[in-house]
Amino acid sequence: GGPLKTQSLMRDSYTPDIFQKAVIDPRHWHGRTINEIGIWYEKYFLDLNVQKAMKAKYG
Repeated sequence: GGPLKTQSLMRDSYTPDIFQKAVIDPRHWHGRTINEIGIWYEKYFLDLNVQKAMKAKYG
């Protein structure tokens, strides 16, 4: 048979208290609200678009 206790790299990477604190709340994701993540992505993709435009214009 297989191992009695499954292991994963993610589980091994964190201390057990992280999983006890990790109550899943859809509005509060990894210590940040969904809105903050949306704002971060907007800034990130805007920056990518600026970089592409600069490269296209100035080579």
